[in-house]
Amino acid sequence: MSQLFTTGKVISNLELKASAKQNLYIHFTLVEQIGYGEQMHSQFIHVWAWGYQAEQLKRLAVAAEQGGHQL
Repeated sequence: MSQLFTTGKVISNLELKASAKQNLYIHFTLVEQIGYGEQMHSQFIHVWAWGYQAEQLKRLAVAAEQGGHQL
């Protein structure tokens, strides 16, 4: 398992899906700005989660939307 600590924006909707074997998963992309001035550019991070972690991420996203907060 990997852990990532970053600040960025989720650029796609968090949609809970099921694999062919009915395992729940979620996939989304984060974009963060790195560098400064003319060297600033975007870095895209693809995030995948399965099972319980996927369900938790979806619940957090729904709660953030309902509360008007950003995830």
